[in-house]
Amino acid sequence: MIKKPKAVDLPLPTNKSDVQSGNKRRIRGKVVIYLAAIAAMAFLIRDHLPLPPSEFDPFSDLDTGALSSLSFGIFGGSKKSGKIEWKPCGEEGFECGRFEVPLNHLNTSSGATASLSVARLLAKNRKQRVGSVYVNPGGPGGSGVNFLFRAGRSLSKILDDRYDIVSWDPRGVNETTPRVTCFDSQTAQDLFLIHTAFYTPLETRIITKTVNGPARSELDMELLKDQLKIVDAQSEALGNLCWEVSQEKSKDADGFWHVGTATVVRDLEALAREIDGVGEPINFIGYSYGTAIGSYLVNMFPHRVGRVVIDGVVDPVVWSQVHVHEWPKLDFVDTEKDYLNFIKACVEAGPSRCALSGDDVTIDSLEATLDEFLDSLYKTPLPVPHAKRPGILTSGQLKGLIFEFLYRPRSWPLLANMLSDALKGNGTAVLDYIQNDFELDTTKRARTSMAISAVSCVDTPEFTPEDMGGAVDSVALEMTLAQVTSPRFGSVESLSCFRWKGRDVERYDGPFNVTGLEQGMLVIGNTVSDSTTGAIHF
Repeated sequence: MIKKPKAVDLPLPTNKSDVQSGNKRRIRGKVVIYLAAIAAMAFLIRDHLPLPPSEFDPFSDLDTGALSSLSFGIFGGSKKSGKIEWKPCGEEGFECGRFEVPLNHLNTSSGATASLSVARLLAKNRKQRVGSVYVNPGGPGGSGVNFLFRAGRSLSKILDDRYDIVSWDPRGVNETTPRVTCFDSQTAQDLFLIHTAFYTPLETRIITKTVNGPARSELDMELLKDQLKIVDAQSEALGNLCWEVSQEKSKDADGFWHVGTATVVRDLEALAREIDGVGEPINFIGYSYGTAIGSYLVNMFPHRVGRVVIDGVVDPVVWSQVHVHEWPKLDFVDTEKDYLNFIKACVEAGPSRCALSGDDVTIDSLEATLDEFLDSLYKTPLPVPHAKRPGILTSGQLKGLIFEFLYRPRSWPLLANMLSDALKGNGTAVLDYIQNDFELDTTKRARTSMAISAVSCVDTPEFTPEDMGGAVDSVALEMTLAQVTSPRFGSVESLSCFRWKGRDVERYDGPFNVTGLEQGMLVIGNTVSDSTTGAIHF
C-alpha cells in the first residue's frame, strides 16, 4: 500500500483543472502516482528499471479537455503502417493517426465505422525496443491523446525509452468519432450546465459529531427531494439533448449506442492487433476509470494479455452491476479519512505553510470550525459581491470544492488559503475558483464533457418502469446512505442514469475472475483514496 506524502511541502500546480468540465470521477492521486509509476514500470521492464527522474508526475498540469485545444503542427510527411497513416505531430517522436473500427463489433454487416484518434510516442531506444504499452488516463471521458502529450515523455523515461507509448481517445471522446455531443456549441453547453448539479453539489446538512442539533429533520429531507426534482427534470432535458444532437451530428444514427467499456476494450484489442501484430500480447496501464478498462481487458481477452498495470482501482463488479446513483455509499469509504488527513497535515504544517493553522489550533478545533462553517452556509449562504461573477457561496459549493481538492493533495495549501478567506467572510477566492469561465464564442464546438455520463450509464443495468417512476425517492435514499459512509461528502454526487437514453449493444458484466495470466497483473491501491477504493475480483 502506498501512503500519500504531506501535500503542504509540495509546490502548487499552475493549472486548477484536471479534467474536462463535467467529469466527476476525476483522475486520482497525482502525487501518489510517482511511487505507483515506479512499481508499474518495474513490473513492465523487470530487470531493466532505470533511475527515475527527480520530479516525475505523469499527471502534471494534465488537462483532459478537448483535443482541439492542442496545437498539432505537422512537421513532415506521413507513413502508412497497415490501416493507420501515421504523421508526425507536436514535438519530435510523437505520431498521430486515425484507425477505423466497426461501429458495432458484434454486427459489422452495415459497414458503419467509428474513427479512433490515435497517437504514440516512439521509443528512442529502437535497438532494444520491447514493444508497445497502451495507456488510458481515466475519466471516463479523458482524452488519451491529450494525456500522451502531457505524460508520454515521463512514462517513456521510466521505461528506459524501450516501449512505444500508445494512447487513443475512447469512443465518443474528443477527436474520436462519432462524438458524444449534446449541444451545438460550447457556449450553449456552458450556459446549460452552469447552474445545475453537474457543477454544484446540492444543499444537504452534514451529519457529524461537531454540529449541534438534529442530524436531519423532515424539513431537511423535503428540501433535498425538492432539489432532486429539479435535478431529475434537468437530467431529462440533458438526456434528450444528448440523444438528439448526437444523432444529428453522427454520420450513423446508431453512434450513440456504442460507447461502453466493452466496446472500448474491443477497440483496444483491434488497435493492438493492428500496431503490434496478430497474437502479440497487449501491455496496458490504466489509471482510475482506466482500471475498469484493464479489468475488462484481462477478462474479455485473457489470451491476449501481456503485462497489465491498474492504479487507483475502480471495482469492475460495482461499475458494471450497480446503478450509478448507488456508487457513492460504496466509493466514499475513505473520503472522511482523506479529509481528516488534510486537517492533520495543515495543523502539523503550522501557520507559515497552512493558512488555517495557528498556535492554538488543534486537529479537533479545526475540524469543528470547518463543520460549523459548512452548517452555517447550509442555513444562510454567504453573499459574495466582488467575485468575477458576483453571487453567493453555499454549503454544497464549498463541500464540492473541498472534495475536488482531496484528489490533489499538492494543492492543499491553496485550499487552505481559500477556506481561511471564506471563514473571515470573504468568499471571493472560492467563488472565482469554482465558477468556471464560460465560452462566449458560439462558433466553437462543444467539448465531449458528457461522455462521462454516456459511458457510465451504458455500462450499468437498465431500469424497469417501476424504477423510473421512483427516481427521486431512490436517489434521495442513496444520498442518505452515502452520508452514512461519508457524513460530509456523501451528498456531493446527486446525478443518476434514470433519464439517460440508450444502452450499448454489448454490456459486459463479468465474470471478473480470470486466473492463470501468463504475466500476472499489477494492482496498485492507494491508502485513503477518496473514491477509487475498489477491491479487484480476481
